[in-house]
Order: sequence, then C-alpha cells, then structure tokens
Amino acid sequence: MKQFLAIIALTIGIGALALMAISPQVCHAAGGNGATVARSIFVNKKGGADFISIQDAINSVPFGNDQWIRIHVAAGVYKSVILEGEGRQQTSIEWADHAGCGDSGTADSPTFASYGPDFMARDITFKRSDGAGVAALVAGDRSSFYRCGFVGVQDTLSDLLGRHYYEGCYIEGAVDFIFGEGQSIFQRCETSTVRSPVAPGFITAQGRSNGSNPSSFNLGRVVFYQTAMSAAVVSLGWDAWDYKAKE
Repeated sequence: MKQFLAIIALTIGIGALALMAISPQVCHAAGGNGATVARSIFVNKKGGADFISIQDAINSVPFGNDQWIRIHVAAGVYKSVILEGEGRQQTSIEWADHAGCGDSGTADSPTFASYGPDFMARDITFKRSDGAGVAALVAGDRSSFYRCGFVGVQDTLSDLLGRHYYEGCYIEGAVDFIFGEGQSIFQRCETSTVRSPVAPGFITAQGRSNGSNPSSFNLGRVVFYQTAMSAAVVSLGWDAWDYKAKE
C-alpha cells in the first residue's frame, strides 16, 4: 500500500518537492525557528540520487511518519506524479497553518500545492483542519482530480492558474471556496456550504485580473450547467461586489 496517510502538507513543483508531516496545531510564528527537517531525499531522473522517480520517493516515506521530510527534485520534466488514496473518506491530508497565523497569508498556507504540469490525484481529501485557508492550491497546467475531497471554510480550493479537470469531487466551504484564475471544468462534482462566518457567503470567486490572461475563460465567467441547486443559493444568484456597474 502506498504510504500517503503519513503526509500532512505537500508541495509539488519542478525543482523541489517537500513533504511535511507535523502536528496540525503547529503555527509558524513570525521570526520563529519553524520545523526541523529530519531527512532529505534526493530525486534525479538521470540517476546518481536516492531515486529517479518522484513517486518512489513519496512511497519511501514510512507509514505513520511524524517528522518533516524534504524531497529535493533535480531539474527536469517529471510526468509520473500520481497521488492516490483509498477513498476520499478514508485518506486525507490535513493542515492548519491558516492565513493570519504568524506571517502566513492565504496564498502561503495551503495544505497542498501543485505547481508542476500533468499532476493527477485520485480518491483523497485535502482538508483545512483549522481556520481560514487553502485546502488545495492548483497552479500546474493539465492537472486532474478524480473522486477527491476539498474541505475548508474560506478559500478552500485555489484554482489558481492553468487548465484543470475535476470529476466526481466534493468541495466544501462557506466563503469564496472555489476561487482563482484557472480555466477549469467540474464534472459531476458536489459543492456543500457550511455556515458562513460572514454574511453572505459565496461559492465561487473567479479572480481574473485582466482581459488578456490566457489561463481564464473570456470575461472570467463561471457557468453552472445541468446543475441542481438547493435553497442555500439565493435567488439573486450573482454579486459583482465592488463592480456593480458591470452587472
């Protein structure tokens, strides 16, 4: 069985990949010493390292690991990263270094972040265990998620940049819990709202900042098609926030 249950926070990108396992109650205060990396694992597709495959390096992390493990990935293109659990209700990655905790902002405190292209995850949940913050930040092009869960309150899923596909996923939150500039399709997915700490709450907050961003849909539109909505969605439907003239 692949050793994914031991991982608490995960960052993936070409050049460096860090696996961090630590108590979810730890808060990195500004100026603090932070956590100590207990072990470094090196990956190089050309050889001369601990592993040539990122997946093999991830699998080498012991089950039940409670220390920070650093995985350094040498320069190159790696197309073999698949994060797979045993069901989103059985396998989860959780973290609580939320925005406002020490010097962490929303973008700096995700439970999981993926920056490399062609990343895939299946049957696993990414969860905020405390406070407002990102459960998953997705910025790699052609990323896909199948039967995954994204659980938080505010800013749950940062669909930051790139083209992404979500199928059969569960996304939970209260405020702006699907946001970013991604060009993404959510197929047969379920969104669930929890009580908002502020009123009203918003399901989506498309963040396109200019008209020439190739990552986003034209005009930053969000479209719900063949979707059943409960009474939790107000009849107004949309809110332009500070841009009322563009409604």
